[in-house]
Amino acid sequence: MAKKSPKHTSPLMELQAAMGRGRNVPSYSDLGEAAFGSLGRSLVDSCLISSQLGFAATYIIFISANLREVVEVLSKCTFLLEQNTLFPAIVLLLVPLAWLRSLKYFAVMNFMAAVFMSIGLSAIAYVAGWHWYTDPAPEPVRWANFDAFAFTLGTAVYAFEGIGMILPMYEETDPALRPQFKDALTQTLIILLILFVLFASFCYLSFGAQTQTMVLLHLPLPGG
Repeated sequence: MAKKSPKHTSPLMELQAAMGRGRNVPSYSDLGEAAFGSLGRSLVDSCLISSQLGFAATYIIFISANLREVVEVLSKCTFLLEQNTLFPAIVLLLVPLAWLRSLKYFAVMNFMAAVFMSIGLSAIAYVAGWHWYTDPAPEPVRWANFDAFAFTLGTAVYAFEGIGMILPMYEETDPALRPQFKDALTQTLIILLILFVLFASFCYLSFGAQTQTMVLLHLPLPGG
């Protein structure tokens, strides 16, 4: 008789555990094939490729835009960079990182990223709050903008771009802690969803129609 899975394990993780016994842990493509055959594998592969291409392109644009701002500020605008000239250098930097096969190599970088993200979010929240208090958006708030619905949907999908890391994180989790993985993941996603909605709404109420897609661009420049 098959052993019953813990009640706190999701069907996706149950399937992964069942397929992974005695061999390498399956990928998302393997799980798609196990669930829906070759069609499932093809659909999963297509979704993974298209989503990762979109995420990678967005990161390249994001990094180049911020790097250009940093260079211009530090050089006091005496050294100007075209954003597209930074793309090849960023690709050469990111590609080797994508070849690393274990999350443990990113532990220190992930911690540093979390610290800097917290600082950035705090700075943006302060600037948005100060702007809302001193110079509120003059136009009335539009609670729904269907003209930009497709763009909003794409941004919402991008906000959860780390969803592809669920199975790798589950595999890197200590086996003794795996029964609690689903609950921790669910609580984390709920907290992130609430944070995304509140933070985006707060920034929009502050900056109105002038809200930048990359909200970091609202941070004041030295001497500006």
